Parts: sequence; structure tokens; C-alpha cells
Amino acid sequence: MREMDGGPVLDANRLPSLRARRGGEPAPVNAAARSASGFVPFAGVRLAGAEARPSERAEIEGMISVLEEFVDGSPTHSKHGARVLVTVLFTDIVDSTERAAALGDRAWSGVLDRHDQIAQRAVGRCHGRLVKGTGDGVLATFDSPSHGIDCARTLRAELSHAGIPIRAGVHTGEVELRGDDVSGIGVHIAARVTALAGAGELLVSRTVRDLVAGAGYEFVSRGTHVLKGMPERWELLAVS
Repeated sequence: MREMDGGPVLDANRLPSLRARRGGEPAPVNAAARSASGFVPFAGVRLAGAEARPSERAEIEGMISVLEEFVDGSPTHSKHGARVLVTVLFTDIVDSTERAAALGDRAWSGVLDRHDQIAQRAVGRCHGRLVKGTGDGVLATFDSPSHGIDCARTLRAELSHAGIPIRAGVHTGEVELRGDDVSGIGVHIAARVTALAGAGELLVSRTVRDLVAGAGYEFVSRGTHVLKGMPERWELLAVS
């Protein structure tokens, strides 16, 4: 196949773009185009055919990282440890230890499978991200407190219908991204809120209540509480 020089076309481009070249030094790029484009030279890499050598695999991984950075606007390495504002939802199966002992391992495993299927679907429908299962519950994050509340209410109803009563807690705050996991004070607060909920109860922090003011949710104050490890008292509210 005959090689074509696309330099003149690329140099005239003023839109954000990414250009890469296999092997050698990059071709000259005019200053205006360089300011609007990323230019990344790569050594020759086989993308098909025989299995890539270790050096080529590293080159391919580098190309993927560059593409990810260009698409989302942030360096790949910065995603780990970045802090973001999210709504955190924890759920917990009521009396899970006692239920597991009464049912036996095989039957209890079936209950957990059913729980996980319902949870995965509900989180997806409410525009959330299922971070992980906690053994007898889930940890999920949402881009808004209303989505977190809606998901908790959906889970409470659907799991109750399946004979799996839960408690749930929701808090909005900053968390730290750790790969696919999340950590930080915001996560700890949500877990503490959940631990104080009664069977079938959905508790939220005052922060959540304030953020969804006017959205039509009904709250009942459960008073102020000391959350383990937190320096001040927190008002918690039940969502009907």
C-alpha cells in the first residue's frame, strides 16, 4: 500500500486531535497545529500477527494510556488517588449471619446470588456504579444524591419482595478513587449511617437532605448521632 503524507492536512487542523507516528522522529508540525494537537511518536509496533515482544507490549500499553488521557482530558496516572464528589450508598442484609446459619451454605449462597442480581440491575437503572459487593450488601456510587436515594428505595422494595430485607445508608461527600474502588471519609460516613439504620430503613445524612431540598422526598429526623471516628455529631434522617 502506498504511503501518503497527511502532514499538510493535519497542519491545517485547528480542532483538538491526536497524531501518532510509528518509528523515527515526528515530522515537522507548524506551531498553530501543535497547540491544538497532541503529537506522540511511537516505535514500530505489530498490532496483529505474531505475538508481540515484551518491548512491543509496553509500547502498546503506552499508546492506550495516551489515548485514554486524550479522550478524558486527565493523565491516566492521576485517576488513582483523585478526589471526586459523589453520593455513596451502602446496603446490608438484615440479620445476615443468623439467616446464613439457619439456611446453610448452599441455600445462603443462592440468596446472595439473587441479591447480587437484583442489586446490579437496580444500580444500573439508577445511573450508578456498583463498586463492589460487601459479602452481605453492596457499595455503589452515584453522580447525584437523588439517584442514590432512588436506588436505595428500589433495592429496599425489590429485595423485600424477594424475601431479603435490607438496611441502607446514603451520604454525599468527597471520596478518593483507588482504581475501581473508592475510599476516604465520605465512604466511612456512609458506612456508619448504614450501621445505624433499622431493618428495612433507609437513612441519609443531613448533607443529602439539604442537597435534595424541593425534590419531593419526605424525611423524618432520627436525631443527631456520634459516628464512629467522626469528630462531630451528625443529624440522620429516614426516607419514607
